[in-house]
Order: sequence, then structure tokens, then C-alpha cells
Amino acid sequence: MSLTPTEMNNAEEAQSYAEVSPLDRQVGLSPALDTTSRAFRAVANALRPPLDVEAQEAWRELTAIDMSCKHYGTTALFYLATPYSKFEGGHDKAFVEAGRVLGALMSTGFNTYSPIVHGHVAKKFAAGKLDNLPLTWWLNIDEAYMRASNALIVAHIPGWDASEGIHQEIAFFNRARKPVIHLPLTDNLVVG
Repeated sequence: MSLTPTEMNNAEEAQSYAEVSPLDRQVGLSPALDTTSRAFRAVANALRPPLDVEAQEAWRELTAIDMSCKHYGTTALFYLATPYSKFEGGHDKAFVEAGRVLGALMSTGFNTYSPIVHGHVAKKFAAGKLDNLPLTWWLNIDEAYMRASNALIVAHIPGWDASEGIHQEIAFFNRARKPVIHLPLTDNLVVG
């Protein structure tokens, strides 16, 4: 039996999707992706901004997790880790930087939660009641979001590697055996 050119292309495409990477296995991606999952992946790739090699790898990991969740009928939730307490430019600047990365991720379809954006706005409207609370207080609140999230995105904003909060978040995701994705920032990634 011979295949038509269309059938040959479909067979080649099916074979390429049948090869599952270690990350795909970690997030539960099935080798038999359906047409809808392939369409989601094509859309995500089309919306992805041009990135350097390291950022492209992070983007592939995010897309794989997102597609895996969609394949199984759920929505992926990503937890965005960015520096705050000791950010060189202060809390307002840390909020803006976190918001810029959050905007870039959400505008390309990644359902992402940022404790910095969430908490900073809450602090502004709490009339000082949330000022000067210890990191452990904030991490207790964030734990529910970390448990619900499929993966951690560590944005490489200056100071990320010295942030005690980010170290705690990475440790949580490692203990939970959930992916930790390091996202180097490029001018193309950040909107604004």
C-alpha cells in the first residue's frame, strides 16, 4: 500500500510528536497528542517572541507543560518568582519589573500568578497593615498558590539569585518535584 503525499506528511508529523522528551514525561505529556494539542502548540509558538537560546529552552519547557495540561483537559498555572524585599530599585521598581514579566507571559497565553504583583497591590491598599511583615508570613500565603501551580518560573531579574524568597520558592517546588524553569530576560520578552 502506498501513501499519498498528504498521508506521508501526516505520518511524519505523527512520528515527530510520538517522540517524547524527558520534560514531557515529567509533566505527563502523552506521545499520542491529539489535533487540538498540536494546534495549541502551533499558536503558542506563533505568539512566542524571538528569544536567545537559553530563553527559547525555557519557553519550550513552559509550552510543553501548558500543552500537557490542555491535553488532559486542565489549565496550567505557573508561579512567577521575582525579587522584592531587597530589590536594588526598591519595592515599587520590583513591582514594575515583576508586572512587566507577568504581562509578557500572560499576553502570550501562559496563565501565571505573581505573588509580587498580587502582594504589592494589596500592601498599597491595606493602610500600612501589611507593612514590615516577615517573609514567612508572605510565604504561608503563597504556599497555596505554589501547591496549585504546575511549575515555577524564576525570572532572571537582577538580584534574583540573592533573593531569600526565591530560594524558598525553589526549595518548595523541588520538594514537590515540580519543574523549576529559569527564564533569562531579553528585551524581546518584556513588554513595555
